[in-house]
Amino acid sequence: MPERRIKLGDAGLLDSLQLGWRPCPISAALVRAGLPFLMTENAARRKNASLLRERLKNISFLTMPEETSGNEGCYHLLTLIYNAEFSGIPREIYLERLKKMGVDGFVYIPTPIHRLRRLSIHDYDGPRVFWHEQLRRAAVDYRKTKCPHAEWRAKNSIEFAWNWTEVNPVAMEQLATALSAAAIN
Repeated sequence: MPERRIKLGDAGLLDSLQLGWRPCPISAALVRAGLPFLMTENAARRKNASLLRERLKNISFLTMPEETSGNEGCYHLLTLIYNAEFSGIPREIYLERLKKMGVDGFVYIPTPIHRLRRLSIHDYDGPRVFWHEQLRRAAVDYRKTKCPHAEWRAKNSIEFAWNWTEVNPVAMEQLATALSAAAIN
């Protein structure tokens, strides 16, 4: 299966639009068993994110998006905004350095959705997708669409799986130290 993933990725056909998110019965049973713990785990994730945010406040090249008033994140993923201009290191090199330190960051959305090949009805030559007819009827041409914030975000965000379901200030301090150290030349 990795060969197929690589082939699809190289062809520009591996993206979040293909995910069905249909769990098998075993996965559904596991999720159902975990639901009673979800609120407590999300509260711990929020607390850990808050602790990390506090520790990153003096690091000029990393910021965490603020939560808006009246809304709380669930933090199944943690997003940091990486400013390569302030660090002097391209994002890819920064991610490689983090990985060597045992911190596995990744780029969740490398291409904004409006730039995905499978949303272009004009020059797409891959497998048939059901939404092309609707896009044709609506006269949608994503080649002409401008979404500067989405494009900026795709170039500057770094994500982390955020499975910190118990509050851990020591781990957040260690993570902040690694995030800072990875930018030192």
